Amino acid sequence: MNPVLLDTVGLIAVWDKTDQWHDDAEPVFLSLVKSGRTLLTTPLILYECGNAAARRPYRTTVDDLRTFLAAKGWHNGQRGINQEERP
Repeated sequence: MNPVLLDTVGLIAVWDKTDQWHDDAEPVFLSLVKSGRTLLTTPLILYECGNAAARRPYRTTVDDLRTFLAAKGWHNGQRGINQEERP
């Protein structure tokens, strides 16, 4: 199964209940997590999320996601992919 790239717009939509895409994004994200799909992101995406969330109640969730992805090996500082998936 192909990995899924988590981008800034999608992540903010999952976290921010006032986001216009929240009602669509949250169930899709939860389905991806439940399915066991590999979820990837990059440091720049997380920086954007952190900046967007700086004064929002879900601010700590950005760091929680970073920690989760790092623990799973799904976050890489260079390319945002696992070592096994590098060409």
